[in-house]
Amino acid sequence: MEAPELVALLGVGLAAGWIASRIVTGKGRSVLGSLVIGVLGAYIGPLLLEAADIEPPADLLGSVVTAVIGAGALLIAAQVIGSLKLVIVGAVIALFVLGGVTISTN
Repeated sequence: MEAPELVALLGVGLAAGWIASRIVTGKGRSVLGSLVIGVLGAYIGPLLLEAADIEPPADLLGSVVTAVIGAGALLIAAQVIGSLKLVIVGAVIALFVLGGVTISTN
């Protein structure tokens, strides 16, 4: 991942995590909390849209909306299960298993 892509991912993740937290819980989270939730949401959101047979938008606004959908799903799952940490760990593991996240050794 190049530096501009990383900056865009972090920006989208931060915005999406904060927006989803405000929508689902009615309050914001810390910067780090919003960032983690939003970045995971940026990976999960497109998977959810594709599962619903919806093409994820490719523009910046569409990326934020898609990430908000994914982050919101994480937060709702955390409310149902009762543990945000457990949901985040599960989401990271699932993304590795599904191939959504790869680690480059180059």
